[in-house]
Amino acid sequence: MIRINNWREQLMKHRYIESLLSEIKELESVVESLKQNNKVPFSFFKESFKRTQEISRLLHQLEFVQIEEMRGEMEKLVIYLSEAETARREAEAKAKLLAEEASKKQIISKEEEMQLLSETDTEIDKPKEREEADEVLVAKKEQDSLLEIDDEDERKDKDEEELLPPPLIQKTVDTAKEQKEPVSLLETTRSETILAKIAPKNKSLNDVQPVNQTIQDAMRSISLNDRFLFQRELFDNNREAMTTMLSKLQSFSSLDLAKSYLERNTTWDFRDDTVDKFLQMLKESFR
Repeated sequence: MIRINNWREQLMKHRYIESLLSEIKELESVVESLKQNNKVPFSFFKESFKRTQEISRLLHQLEFVQIEEMRGEMEKLVIYLSEAETARREAEAKAKLLAEEASKKQIISKEEEMQLLSETDTEIDKPKEREEADEVLVAKKEQDSLLEIDDEDERKDKDEEELLPPPLIQKTVDTAKEQKEPVSLLETTRSETILAKIAPKNKSLNDVQPVNQTIQDAMRSISLNDRFLFQRELFDNNREAMTTMLSKLQSFSSLDLAKSYLERNTTWDFRDDTVDKFLQMLKESFR
């Protein structure tokens, strides 16, 4: 619609200019004719006034067309500025929305990372806690068994004393008095044996079973990104499989044994950078 109006205005402007030039030429022709006559006829003034009025009218029309053209340009400028302002506001709103979404995703990602880190640490510590509990239970059973054996020996001695004749009992008592110190030594030896059986209760997990504790320390010391990398690339994103493998590697006393176990029980490409990085972590733990 705006283009049609502009085309009409341009067409009218062109017509007014052409008419104005025609009237000016006619007036010029009338004035040139006075040079050939010594007298100025009254018709000259009448015709000249008529031409000048027409010229004045055309000038006013041309001015009006020019004003309308300028008004149209102003309207287009206002529309352009309005559209530019609207586009700017929409861009700012969109950028703000994207920033908020990115911030929310970052917060959620950090929470998931912290939760994964906590679960991984808990799962690494679980085998150690179970082994310590089993160790305590075994030590307690051994202590109870020794106490039962001791009670049974005392009962047997008492039964034998009751079966002996009175003189023999007296002789046995005298012999027992004479051998008081050896008996005390025997009791001391038995007590030491019982304490030796009970002693594993106070031993650490590393005293009962040789464990490379530094593997757990090395795993905790690496960055969270490397931990995610190992879990994703080497264990098919299976956290339990990674934890089980780490627990198994703790039982080896050297890097060569651990590496040999990995070569036999995994399908890893040992030329891969991720595998090499994992082996470097093991190497640090075996120093």
